[in-house]
Amino acid sequence: MAYSSGFISVGKEQLHYLKSGRGSSLLVMLHGYGNSAEILMPIATHVEEKYTILSLDLPHHGKSLWTDGVYLEPAMLDELVEQLCREYNVSQISLLGYSMGGRVCLKILEQSPGKVDNVILLASDGLTSNPFYYFLTRMKAGKYLFSSFLSKPERYLPLIKMARKWKIVQQSHYKLAMRYIQEKEDRAFLLKVWPCMSLLLPDYNKLKAICKSNKTKVHVFMGAYDNVIPVSHGHAFEDKMKNISLHVVEKGHLLFDEDTIPQIVACL
Repeated sequence: MAYSSGFISVGKEQLHYLKSGRGSSLLVMLHGYGNSAEILMPIATHVEEKYTILSLDLPHHGKSLWTDGVYLEPAMLDELVEQLCREYNVSQISLLGYSMGGRVCLKILEQSPGKVDNVILLASDGLTSNPFYYFLTRMKAGKYLFSSFLSKPERYLPLIKMARKWKIVQQSHYKLAMRYIQEKEDRAFLLKVWPCMSLLLPDYNKLKAICKSNKTKVHVFMGAYDNVIPVSHGHAFEDKMKNISLHVVEKGHLLFDEDTIPQIVACL
């Protein structure tokens, strides 16, 4: 598949993107934690007649140029959407987000509902509130513990295992922690990314009002066997929002492949 690449400014930072398609509508795709723009490009091949597609590298991912310690703020998302609409001469954009990228899509929808025509969420983060994440990235004591833990995780492992045993920490959070603390480079990456994205927490009351208006179509795809973001989060989001379409597929967290991509693009 042939595609070009470039950068788009967000404040003083630079987000890298891959571009394909020649359609008159604009589709912006956002990947998950630890991925890059390329992971979503197989979807682009199915819609390049209808859409011009931009798959963005999120901050600290792929080839994006993002300064350590700079947060991705909601106002930056407004700026991004306005810039894209001007540059591609469209009044609205469509969004597709996978995992962490789905949470960004939800925040864009909340911030700029009149600018968003269609939203596809794939195994999306942000479907339910996460007090654990909020504590670690937004509260002073949590930030200290987060930084201390990632600097010397061996100090905290017995405590984390005990919290998991007592069900204070969810199984998915426990597995994620164990996955990303093994190597020093992984811990440093997590310490940059989680705080950077911490301001993008959805306001569910605002989203509910937006979904109720029926002006924006929202489709949520969840993997029946996803042990990172369980399908129960999709059902909980459906109950809160009411006017969305929930699709449960027989997959895990990486739920887009040759079997499911046709179902996904049918919603665009």
